[in-house]
Amino acid sequence: MITVIKPEKFGCKFSVSTLETTSETTFYLCELIDINYDGQSGFNLSAHEQDDNVNHLKVSKSKIIELPNLIFRKYKRMKIFQGSNVQLKTLTALSFNGAAKLEKVALENNKLESIPNYVFIHLKLLKVLDLSNNKIKTISDNAFKSLHNLKTLSLANNNLMTINGTAFEHLISLKWLHLNSNKISSLNSESFSNKNKKLFGVFLENNEIKKISRFSFDFLKSLRYLTLSGNDCINRDFKENVIAENVSIKYELNECFKAYKNDTPPECSSDCRENELNRLINIVERAENCTNQVANYTSSLLFFNNLIENEKKT
Repeated sequence: MITVIKPEKFGCKFSVSTLETTSETTFYLCELIDINYDGQSGFNLSAHEQDDNVNHLKVSKSKIIELPNLIFRKYKRMKIFQGSNVQLKTLTALSFNGAAKLEKVALENNKLESIPNYVFIHLKLLKVLDLSNNKIKTISDNAFKSLHNLKTLSLANNNLMTINGTAFEHLISLKWLHLNSNKISSLNSESFSNKNKKLFGVFLENNEIKKISRFSFDFLKSLRYLTLSGNDCINRDFKENVIAENVSIKYELNECFKAYKNDTPPECSSDCRENELNRLINIVERAENCTNQVANYTSSLLFFNNLIENEKKT
């Protein structure tokens, strides 16, 4: 069944379309803006002779073990691809070939077990990548190569046992990293790279972390938010190094997060939580700025006071 809202002519200039099928079907689409494909088996989308204006493709409740190679080559303007809950098991270097303008890819709730090299190498404009709720155990060194504009990466609820810092070093613009609810057992000086200087928030709650090197967060100069609840760290010597020299407020924010998490309705999305965290962070940063201004003012008073005292002595 094909349901089209406000059709002008089949295959061309639809503002919104919902496509439902129970079998392998080829759709000819010209200038669709949004496509919502909800089926029971594989899908195959084809375009007219000219490229179309599709910018959002959502596939769900289907069975797609592997993304067809080069499927995005005829959808060069697509910005958002959502392929959640489709039993996806495999990604290859050709999966996203031709999708150069993609800004968001959501592949949560699938069966991915690994992220091989160069899978996302064509997605140089990508800003958000959601790989949560899969079965990912390994991430290859060059899995995220070319993702220089990525700002949010979610690997939550997977089976990661270690953090591959080499893979993350390609993510020079990354601000939010979700690694919560994995099986990570330790953090060390190689967990994060000196190229992750823009990392603002790292979520590590509900892992199996027992040891944290005091040098684990040395490179994260912009870090302002860290969660470690739900772990049982044997050593905590990293505190003297990290809190004093790097992010003096992150434990306070962690407490805010735990309190907020308990009060957050189940339907609150990750975007909702992130917005609240940004609000909390702005409050703390304003307080820090105020403290710095007071400190500068105090220093100035002491300086002038010393001048006055010296003047009196002469």
